[in-house]
Amino acid sequence: KQSEISKYRSNMPIDAQKKKFEDYIARKQEAKLRAAAKTLEYVGLKSVAEMRTSGRYNDYTDRTGNLRSSTGFAVVLNGKQIAGSHFTAVSSNAHEGSAAGKAHAEETTSKVPNTKMALVIVAGMEYAEYLDNPANPHGRNVMTTTKELAKKEAEKRLTQIGFKVIEQ
Repeated sequence: KQSEISKYRSNMPIDAQKKKFEDYIARKQEAKLRAAAKTLEYVGLKSVAEMRTSGRYNDYTDRTGNLRSSTGFAVVLNGKQIAGSHFTAVSSNAHEGSAAGKAHAEETTSKVPNTKMALVIVAGMEYAEYLDNPANPHGRNVMTTTKELAKKEAEKRLTQIGFKVIEQ
């Protein structure tokens, strides 16, 4: 059975061999990027499920559903969103939260450098940061725990497939 590399050896001119080898490397890199994107998408979906269904939302009255509807994620590669949440409203009157989440995700993803892949997790309502602040006596854990879990999960899974995780 021929090895992957030996398939590219032949009596072809060196330029043709080089082109085949470069194509082979490009296909391998593309496959690795797809695997990383799928990994981040999985972590993003898991994070949104955690934020929307966690018990921490059960310790206060969620009158509008806007905060939970504003939670979501985006996977960004080279400045373009390649996967993400649909920001579905959790109740019939939570469309404001859904729209706020989409807008916040778009704003945040636009800041990701064009040479990076990133997972962006958001809670788009303007009061989310206030509620998530541990110094706030009436605060709730909106995203803090979820972000920590997402970082650990993404790092573990991406390291397994050969990536080095750089936090920014």
